Amino acid sequence: MARSLLMQGADKVTGLAVEANERVANTPHSIQLSDPNYEPYWASFVRLQLPDPQPQPIIEPLPVQRQSPAQLQAISSRLVTVEVWNLVVGEEKQALLQRSLNHGSSILPSPADWSSWQVAEGVMQSQANQTIYFLLPPDFGRVRTGDKAVIEIAEMGGLHIARHRAD
Repeated sequence: MARSLLMQGADKVTGLAVEANERVANTPHSIQLSDPNYEPYWASFVRLQLPDPQPQPIIEPLPVQRQSPAQLQAISSRLVTVEVWNLVVGEEKQALLQRSLNHGSSILPSPADWSSWQVAEGVMQSQANQTIYFLLPPDFGRVRTGDKAVIEIAEMGGLHIARHRAD
C-alpha cells in the first residue's frame, strides 16, 4: 500500500515537470511589445538621416608674447637613478653647499640646517662616467655605498636632491 502511494506521488511530480518543460518549449521566443505611447512624429524624427557635420578649423589669433624667447625657460623635473659612492663630509661638504648657494640654487636648505642634511657623491646609471653630488634630506635615513636613490636633477649650477630610495 505504501509502495503504491509513493509511486503515485512520484508519477505526479514527474508529470508536472514534463508538462512545465513542454509549456516552456511551446512559448514563443519573440514577443511583439505594444507601445501605448507611440508617436508617429517621434518615429520619423529618429529615422531621419541628417548629413554628417563637416569639421571647421577654429582660427584664433596668437596671444601677444610679452617675453622674448631667450627669457622663457621650460620648467621640468628630471628624475634619475643614482648609485651612491660615498658621503661628503667636513670642509668639502661646506664648500659644495657654499658654492651652490653662490650659484643661486633654489632648493638648498638654510645654512643653519646644513648640519642635518647629508651630501653624497654618486654616479647616474645612464651615464656611468659622470659623478654628481646631491643632497640627502634628514628623513632619508642611513645611506651606504652601493645604495640606489632617485634624485631630481637641479637647474644649472644647483645641487641635486634625493627624492626617495630606488630599492
